[in-house]
Amino acid sequence: MSDQRNSSISPTKDTSIWDNSWFTIPYLLFLVGGLIYSLTHPFGYELIDLNPFRAEPLNTFFILVTKVGEAKVWIILSLILVFFVREFTLMFLVGGLFMWPFSWILKRTIGFPRPSQWLDINDLDPLVVRIPGVNLLGGYNSLPSGHTMLAFMMFSLVTLMLPNRYKVFGLLFAWSAVLVGISRVFLLQHFLRDILWGSVFGLLIGDFVWQLYRKGIFTKLLFTRS
Repeated sequence: MSDQRNSSISPTKDTSIWDNSWFTIPYLLFLVGGLIYSLTHPFGYELIDLNPFRAEPLNTFFILVTKVGEAKVWIILSLILVFFVREFTLMFLVGGLFMWPFSWILKRTIGFPRPSQWLDINDLDPLVVRIPGVNLLGGYNSLPSGHTMLAFMMFSLVTLMLPNRYKVFGLLFAWSAVLVGISRVFLLQHFLRDILWGSVFGLLIGDFVWQLYRKGIFTKLLFTRS
């Protein structure tokens, strides 16, 4: 088989997502804003502070947005990438397959309760507005947010896959990932801390697999001569 890449797409020359200011500036605004809030408010009160916004159309909006951080979106994007650059498909798959066990181990090692249990333990449940039709997850597996981790991994990689002339789309992808994170708090599935850590881990995993791509690992796996 030829050693050439089957692609008409020339990805960005960026060495990491941090080279794309269209992505990193909005992300840093989200991260710094989240840290400032965390330092100036009691833990968990972001769940209560969002009460005034839990109404239509935001309820439906965030119910839809949170689905972007689910595994089926990762699978669909991986399949779409088959028609463009096969190395990108493999990179996407490796990123997800690395992320899931990493998230699972962290969640069970840290073992922090989900908001539903934390609110009940602290007798704060009556203070929170619930969203009709949203089932609250239970268990001691709140930190980090897997939806947020997957969203940041996916959208950082998609940003890096685009040619340099489309770097501006990093702004769209950054805010898409941020909104997935916010949806987890809005829907009472995670704390602010969970999504902040999820974003950090997601970017780290995305950068890890991008470096593998830059080293030609995926090309070698797909185009090794027989």
